Amino acid sequence: KQIGWLAPAELGDSGGASMMDMFLPGFIERYQHRLTNEHIELATQLGDRFESYSRQDPDIFTLVHIDYRLDNMMFGGPHPLAVVDWSPSLGSGAADAAYFMGTGMDAESRRQLEKSLVRDYHQRLMSYGIDNFDFDACWLDYRRNSFAGLVMAIIASMIVGQTERGDNMFMVMAKRSADMAIELDALDLLV
Repeated sequence: KQIGWLAPAELGDSGGASMMDMFLPGFIERYQHRLTNEHIELATQLGDRFESYSRQDPDIFTLVHIDYRLDNMMFGGPHPLAVVDWSPSLGSGAADAAYFMGTGMDAESRRQLEKSLVRDYHQRLMSYGIDNFDFDACWLDYRRNSFAGLVMAIIASMIVGQTERGDNMFMVMAKRSADMAIELDALDLLV
């Protein structure tokens, strides 16, 4: 797991908890009129449990993108899909899957499709010879990482220049990911 040029995706080891402590109050102040009380409460509780969230299982890791969303995908050309804007790190592959589905799908579509898509993802892992990661563990890892889009929205919205398009994008990311985490009872997994 030690690859010099790849950073671990664990934010806890690189000051993620301090970043949450620093940015969460500004995020709530800026966007409280656009978030529900339930979303704000979830973000606050996530901040309180951020060290637990950022801990990764050392046996479950792969190369991760961290910002795996449609805006960072180009379709067509010499390859059917090119993914750009990488911040390559080591972490849970389920984090990219949860980030993509939590930020890129409306709630109804996600609810209808997520279990079968995670099963497809798991089956693909099995086809590559991964044999120590059963579906229950994969589903648990997916649920635990359902906060990925909310975390990105909180931190990124506070470190980039504020624009109307950016605000709208961060709100979609935050709300969809928060709803996903709530529906999946993900906060219960952070102990």
